[in-house]
Amino acid sequence: MTELEEVIMAGNFIKIDRKILKWEWWSDINTFRLFMYMLISAYWKDGNYKGKIIERGSFPSSISELSKETNLSVMEIRTSLKHLQLTGEITSKATNKFTIFTVVNYNLYQTDNKQDNKQITSNLTNNQQTDNILLTNSILKESKNERTEEIKEDKNAEKDITNVISKKKSYYPDDELLDEAFNEYVTMRKRIKKPICTDKALHRAMNTLEKLSGGDNDLAIKILNQSVDHCWQGLFELKEDNSNKQGNQNFNKGAIDWDNV
Repeated sequence: MTELEEVIMAGNFIKIDRKILKWEWWSDINTFRLFMYMLISAYWKDGNYKGKIIERGSFPSSISELSKETNLSVMEIRTSLKHLQLTGEITSKATNKFTIFTVVNYNLYQTDNKQDNKQITSNLTNNQQTDNILLTNSILKESKNERTEEIKEDKNAEKDITNVISKKKSYYPDDELLDEAFNEYVTMRKRIKKPICTDKALHRAMNTLEKLSGGDNDLAIKILNQSVDHCWQGLFELKEDNSNKQGNQNFNKGAIDWDNV
């Protein structure tokens, strides 16, 4: 068996329909790059990860890990995830330690039929050019009906991303608890008459939270709650209660200057 045949039989490949050239995120480099990474990273068969069952078409990761693997910034990852979730390309489910991302309609991109794999390897051995034609036709035929329906749904779902996000006020769609905590922080800022008025200010706040928490969502929630509980304008490193020793000592270390926010 040749090396290419072994790769195919092991499930180490994905199928890409030429219609992807007409995909609405094709011209969005960041979103396309992230989606390709997720397709390649998804488990091609059911597996386990840290005590969790990971189903075929899914894989465990985090915002910070996706950023590291794709060389995209944290904000670029969040924006691209919102794009893909908006059009139904992926779903995500957060756990207390990581997030399970799932590629919707994963079978469109990788076959799970062993007989199909045998036919592909046989064609590769006999005639590589003929196999390429058969594989392409198979992909087009398999995805025709499903993708037609998806395209219709996508057209109905096409709206301005900024307006959708603003309406829902969803800052962290992959983590409900973190999203709730950040919304509470934004509300508190308004109540103390120090609102976050611009998108750039919002991005700075989210980047600051990412740096202080090191990508740990549980720690990020505690940092947000700390500021909300004390009505602090800024975000600070999480400090333990040392009131008996230091009284009301300020948390100047790790503080962010919010005068220009």
